[in-house]
Amino acid sequence: MLKEVPGIDNDIYSTVDACLNACEIWKAIERLKQGESINVQDLETNLFWEFGKFTSLDGESLESYYSMFYKLMNELTRNQCKVTNHQVNVQFLL
Repeated sequence: MLKEVPGIDNDIYSTVDACLNACEIWKAIERLKQGESINVQDLETNLFWEFGKFTSLDGESLESYYSMFYKLMNELTRNQCKVTNHQVNVQFLL
């Protein structure tokens, strides 16, 4: 639903989309509205959301796909987000 609203970027969408109930959504929106920097939990949620949704685009070259995947994996590693080798292999092949 939020993807259809113009001006909602991926950070906001993935933070709110990961909330389990209205109370969590309200708290997340309040944090974002008050200008707080994204906290560690929100950052991890965003990265895992991006990892789970990662796929190639029609007509995208293998080099481009690998480069984007490599950048995402570096971001996960830099933020100490753990993914198994199996998860990485399966996600890369999707």
